[in-house]
Amino acid sequence: MPISLTSSILNPESSPLYKDVQDFLREFAKNNQSLSIKVKKMALAQFISYLDDLTILNWQELHLKDIKSYIGLRASKMPAKNQKIARLLPLSPASLRTHLSALRVFFKYLVDQKILPKNPILALKSPKLPQRLVKSINPETLINIIEQQPNNQLEIRDLAMLELFYASGLRLAELTNLCMHDLDFSSKEVRVNQGKGGKDRVIPLGSKAQDALLNWFEVRATWLKDNTISTVFLNKHGLAISARQVSNRIKQFAKKSMPGINLHPHLLRHSMATHVLEGSADIRAVQELLGHADISSTEVYTQLDFAHLCRVYDSAHPRAHMKNLKKPK
Repeated sequence: MPISLTSSILNPESSPLYKDVQDFLREFAKNNQSLSIKVKKMALAQFISYLDDLTILNWQELHLKDIKSYIGLRASKMPAKNQKIARLLPLSPASLRTHLSALRVFFKYLVDQKILPKNPILALKSPKLPQRLVKSINPETLINIIEQQPNNQLEIRDLAMLELFYASGLRLAELTNLCMHDLDFSSKEVRVNQGKGGKDRVIPLGSKAQDALLNWFEVRATWLKDNTISTVFLNKHGLAISARQVSNRIKQFAKKSMPGINLHPHLLRHSMATHVLEGSADIRAVQELLGHADISSTEVYTQLDFAHLCRVYDSAHPRAHMKNLKKPK
């Protein structure tokens, strides 16, 4: 199936460089999920449009200074004077890192295909991200949400999704791509195939999540119209549920008991990681559960764990909660 790079403001297909991008995306699509393909596609579309404006017609004409100029443009908060280039909006440090990652993978492909002798982007460093504290929900609030009784078949499915998110720490794309054969109730495991970065992993399946899934399977059997569809979660038409539908339904289910809350799949993933770390202090185990390739991605949760440690200290240490005494005159 051809992969289109068109967007409402860019037309990279006009560039003679487009064919190599198209070939790369076809190859990349063989071992990666749709969301990762979409991100690479958009990043490369924008880059190609920039090169087209520079009238760069083949890869041999591209120099490191051109790439640096592009990265500088995307990092700048000042609008470009060129009207066409001005459509390439500034990127946040996180988005710029994603852009650079897409370019690195693409240029590696060009080197592997002997289109370029070396990867021109290897010398560039990704911008440092500001240290951020991820959000999580306290266990009592989550339990209050999860222990709601479903009122209809849709909510039976929604509760199963919520339980599985919190039990396993799945990413949104991993849940929507999950198939029936990926669940093993006898060994109490969930197998994630081709997760982020193409990694497979196995995650424990908790008893509460199992119970919720079994209830959903009874409904699923009545919704399923096509036996070739093996995805675990379906919409009411019997088709695989979309990521947008999952997010909307999770939020709606949570608001029944907590009207002001904005619950979403990634917040459930963060909460699962935080609560496991608080209970075990085993960061390597949390790394495996989340499927992080680099321990530094998991270390952000240690900040939350330290906040929990401070709360425990304040409530338990005799010197932490003693009233201030007046100094003798």
